[in-house]
Order: sequence, then C-alpha cells, then structure tokens
Amino acid sequence: MENKRIILRVFIIGTTLVITGVETGAYFSDTEISEGNKFTAKVLDINITHSFNFENVPPGLAKKESVLIHNNPKSVKANEVYLEITVTDHEISDDTDAERDSEILLGITNEAGTNRGETEISKWIQVTKMRYNNNNILNLYTDLNGNDYIDLDDLNQAGRVKVNSDDELSPDEVAYINFTMLLDPDSGNEFQGDRAVVDEIITAI
Repeated sequence: MENKRIILRVFIIGTTLVITGVETGAYFSDTEISEGNKFTAKVLDINITHSFNFENVPPGLAKKESVLIHNNPKSVKANEVYLEITVTDHEISDDTDAERDSEILLGITNEAGTNRGETEISKWIQVTKMRYNNNNILNLYTDLNGNDYIDLDDLNQAGRVKVNSDDELSPDEVAYINFTMLLDPDSGNEFQGDRAVVDEIITAI
C-alpha cells in the first residue's frame, strides 16, 4: 500500500501568523487485476481540518493552535503518522504588487517596499510546545541552528519525523497535532513585513 501525502499551507507574515481554513481529503488504494476481474483494496482515507488566526502578535506573545487529523470510519488503520515541515523565508521586497498593496493598507511597509537582503524570520519564531494527542513531540527535534531554542527553521531542517510513537490511527479516530509558537521577544523591527511560507506535510501509512 502506497502512502499519500497531505499538504497544508501556512502563511507567517512578519509578526502576524495567518492560517486559512483548510479541509483536505486524501486516500491511497491498491488495485489488483486477476482473470479480467478487478479487486480494489480498502482505502485509507484521511481528512484534515485546520483553521486559526494569530494576528498582530507582538514579540513574546505565544498562542496554541491545532491540526485535526480524522481517519474516516470506513477506512483502514494507519500504523505510522509522519510530519514534515518545510519553510521558505521571504523578504518584504519579494512581495507581489497585490501583497505590497495589502501591506501598505496594514501600515507595515512603504509604497516602494524595502530591500534588506535575505531574511531569516523562521529562526525567530520559536516552537515552545508541540504535541501529538497527549504525547510531547517537541523532544523529537533538536536545535540544529544553535540559537538555544527550537524554531521553525529547526523543524524545516529535521525533515520527516514519525510523531505517533506506537499509537495506531484507527478508523473514525481523531488525532491532534498541537503547536505553541511565539515570535522571539528579542526580535526587532527589521523583520516587520517579512514572512515565512510553511508547508505541513502529514503522511499516514
């Protein structure tokens, strides 16, 4: 049985984290052909919902958010659940005209934008708590960039990580991945308007 990846896109905009509502269905199936008859294996069908806003947050303020994973009632169990987070940082001058117009309305940039070079805002967004259901999974990650805490950049470097321990995801079961994140209290105005684009890739097998 092949695995299927489910991708959620997250936008982190300067001191603002905006995650739009998503409801995604995915499945994998195996098909065998024998003497002209077609046999289709039962599918593993995972639904994910994710909706929250983390707006106008000053440095040092934390907020907890969740990703809900639902294994449909007519599905089969998933023995392994993996999480992969990929992050791409964008400096404000990379904005499109529409994005820059929105930022002007929000008062976070001037009409011409700025050009400060490559941003590293993902290194300043700390992940202070991370759980799969009731299990701590933050300890599955390490401080790879050496700034004394786990941040989005560390999660980006970690690649795919198994997060469900030995817990199976049974049909009709709901699981949660909970995050608590904050913008480093020592971050400065130089990050205002910068953003990181984060893909959360959940793989069930």
